[in-house]
Amino acid sequence: VVVPPFYGSPLSVTGTIVLVPAPDQRSYVFTANTGESTVSVIDADVNTLVSTISLSDIPTDLGVTLDKAYTYVLHRNANLVSIINNETLTVTQTIPLAGAPRKIQFKTGGEFAYILAGGSSIYEINISSQTITNTFTVSPAADDFALDPNGQFFYTTNSVFWVVNKYDLNTGQLIESLSNFETPNLIVTPIIGDFAYLENGELSPNAVSVIDLTTFSESSQINRLFDGLITIVFSADGTRAFFLEAFLENLTVVDTAQHTFITTASLPGASDIAVTPDNQYIYAAQPNDNTVTVYRTSDYTAVTVIPVGDGPSVIAI
Repeated sequence: VVVPPFYGSPLSVTGTIVLVPAPDQRSYVFTANTGESTVSVIDADVNTLVSTISLSDIPTDLGVTLDKAYTYVLHRNANLVSIINNETLTVTQTIPLAGAPRKIQFKTGGEFAYILAGGSSIYEINISSQTITNTFTVSPAADDFALDPNGQFFYTTNSVFWVVNKYDLNTGQLIESLSNFETPNLIVTPIIGDFAYLENGELSPNAVSVIDLTTFSESSQINRLFDGLITIVFSADGTRAFFLEAFLENLTVVDTAQHTFITTASLPGASDIAVTPDNQYIYAAQPNDNTVTVYRTSDYTAVTVIPVGDGPSVIAI
């Protein structure tokens, strides 16, 4: 504490200055181990398994809240969601659902989580209270869904009826539909942007269309086809998208500004990927080997292999 002199006379202060260190912030990688009822936790600073969290049921998907405070774990066979406190690495809440949870997304701003369950319902969960605040019915039954980056709409796909639907995120009302795609399936949106990537095509390999969310229409396509595409992950800054084809063990990197192919890399045995916030590393879950492999994004060379639980099928950071 620095005290200036008063009325021209110096003032002496005797005491002790205590500097309280900031809390030690850790960077964690979580895997949903579908071969057992656990989530593995990796310390990304040292790439070491630091915890194994036991769950009541088999985890089939998971997602980390935008503020990194919680990890939501989906249990598809149990119609259940488990919530992990990322500070204590313990399960603090479970939320039962009326249908099987299939995918989770977080609203920009971070106040709500949205879960597609049973193909016909979207559950809105308040992250602060950890309670269901709304349920939207979607029709026909959805294969996948994605949130609008601006937090105004959500989009669902249906590969049977060949339709992509646009809904109001506040009311759940159907706004508009696209029916000019064959078997639309996977749909993803970045955290920041005005587009979505939509996998479509009746026969493999499939195309990935760029959907302009402002006009809700196809603006272009990625300049290559994909076979067995199972996930698309965006970098934290939104400049890159990573397309994982599990059957081919192939990773395709796309420039999201031009929506053009940049390069490919081999990711043997990977079923899901997560990208570090600085875009320097990719963590790949390998369920057949019970491992997570870390790759450098500068040359996509494997730098370390981390043993985890049984069947790590989904990963988040």
